Amino acid sequence: MELTGFSQEQLDVREAVAKICSKFPDEYWAGHDESGVYPHELHAALAQDGWIGIALPEDLGGAGLGISEATMMLQTISQSGAGIAGAQSIHANVYATQPVAKFAKEDQRKSMLPRLISGEWKACFGVTEPSTGLETLKLKTLAVRDGDSYNISGQKIWISSAQVASKMILLARTEPLQELKKPSEGLSLFFIDFDRHAPGLELKRIKKMGGRAVDANEVFFDNYRVPADTLIGEEGQGFKIVLHGMNAERCLLAGEALGLGYAALEKASKYARERVVFGRPIGQNQGIQHPLAAAYMNLEAAKLATYHAARVYDSSGKDPYVTPHAVGVACNSAKYLAAEAAFTACERSVLAHGGMGYAQEYHVERYMRECFVPRIAPVSREMIMNYIGEKVPKLKGLIDAVRAVDTPVSYPDRWTGPAAFRSDIYPDHWKADLMRERKGVTQAYRDAVRTPSVPAFVVSAKELIKNINSTTRSARTPATGTNNVALGPRASNKRNADVIDLLSSSPKRAKIEPPATPNVIDLTQDENPTIKFIPSRRLSSRPALADITNCGTGSKNSQKRRKNLRPSREQDIHRESLGLLAKIASKLRASAHALVVDRETLRRRWELDGKLQLQYITDHLADLNECFKTAENGIYGALEVIDKRLL
Repeated sequence: MELTGFSQEQLDVREAVAKICSKFPDEYWAGHDESGVYPHELHAALAQDGWIGIALPEDLGGAGLGISEATMMLQTISQSGAGIAGAQSIHANVYATQPVAKFAKEDQRKSMLPRLISGEWKACFGVTEPSTGLETLKLKTLAVRDGDSYNISGQKIWISSAQVASKMILLARTEPLQELKKPSEGLSLFFIDFDRHAPGLELKRIKKMGGRAVDANEVFFDNYRVPADTLIGEEGQGFKIVLHGMNAERCLLAGEALGLGYAALEKASKYARERVVFGRPIGQNQGIQHPLAAAYMNLEAAKLATYHAARVYDSSGKDPYVTPHAVGVACNSAKYLAAEAAFTACERSVLAHGGMGYAQEYHVERYMRECFVPRIAPVSREMIMNYIGEKVPKLKGLIDAVRAVDTPVSYPDRWTGPAAFRSDIYPDHWKADLMRERKGVTQAYRDAVRTPSVPAFVVSAKELIKNINSTTRSARTPATGTNNVALGPRASNKRNADVIDLLSSSPKRAKIEPPATPNVIDLTQDENPTIKFIPSRRLSSRPALADITNCGTGSKNSQKRRKNLRPSREQDIHRESLGLLAKIASKLRASAHALVVDRETLRRRWELDGKLQLQYITDHLADLNECFKTAENGIYGALEVIDKRLL
């Protein structure tokens, strides 16, 4: 994940698509908006480089990427000046083909999708009807089986690109509604030839307010005959199949809205810098700055929601916790927020231009006309409110459902785990589940909590090797038969907690005196660099490596060097010691009792900086368990596993 919050694939998509779009300036789109001519040149340029199949399988000629990357592509097209019209020239070829790729038979996929990807075919999507609107379950267009074909009769409306499409993905009823127990049954999906000159098919173009470069139409079927092998999936299962593409459409349209909003703000900012009134640019006036700043913040917030929704969609089917309802809520929320943010940005861009905002010369009036599209289609703002108002109260653990795919934008690595989500809004039962999962690991150690041996110092490897023959054989642990890691005298519970608190970057400080004669760690022959012996105190700053390797264990000179170290540097010397100790951790043979840590202390360690994300902990649980089970790394080894992500 880059600092921009986008993956490298998304950044590559943005760069490549922006390069193509740079060949189509504002004047190109203004001309097509006025003439109503479809932008065949853009479609051909994108198809030539394989972008039409961005979210389709590689074995069919697609790029094999996800809706996240497709959303980035459509945002880039829209933001280039093409607006909603330019993006929608390939819009249906991206989302409407998702059900075909997922549910069609293998021979259908191989015969249909490669020709769409290459640009030979263009597709339109036929669902909406004038008499039903958003009540998709009450569609009336009928497809009646007649031998090896279907006869289609009915009417569709607001079908984009029907004047240029050679194929239609059509949702029709194969069983009369009154004969069904459930209205969601009896609908079937077809991938049909769309021959505008064939008998039984008629089109009527709708005159629109904006986005005129892409036509919108009413389509009339009157016993239009199509082969039976154009059926996608099973008969009667079309509604379930088409839902797979509808959520993708929400994400894509949200990306298009974002692009339009950013393009409008760019025009407004440029005009505000160049337009001089009363001796200075109008952009220096807060009356211009503040509305544009608010519009920018709205777009940034909507962008987070949009790409979060795209990640949720891409993870559906891979993560069992990501339910269909969770996907629907995320995608509809993104579409709503992006559409509103784009509308605000376009409106304020027009107003920032003053009277010239009403003129075609500056293009923002075209943006203003187009920004209504994502607010109205394919589902209105009010219907999204209805949907979310109905679903959210029923979604138990909705935030849990998307935990594995939510990644904040532009945060340090420690916050960009696969589930870096605010843990204070996770339900309590999740924490309880995690603690039960850890129970098996901690069971063997909780009995020894009263007498743990927690090291206050790390001893010099060279000193240990010198003393290995004389002292280590006496340090046997009867319980395990291995050499004991007894680093320092046994501490009281209070002292033990103090040391762990210090290792956990607690604000608390402990006054721990070094042992007069420290015990040693049993090491085999080792050539690792010297590791210093210093108090565990909460101090900060980066020391020189020489300070680490040159500190002895008990000489007056070494004690003097430690005393003279700036307090702000000792903590990092200590942390560097932990890093060096990790290099010889495989040589350590610690007794189980030396590894004991109070469960409550571990919990505090996990909840540094407030509360750590529970999924973040789960991801590292295996590493911690391994440390505890093998008893090889000691308490410092266990903490080092965590410190790699925390410090």
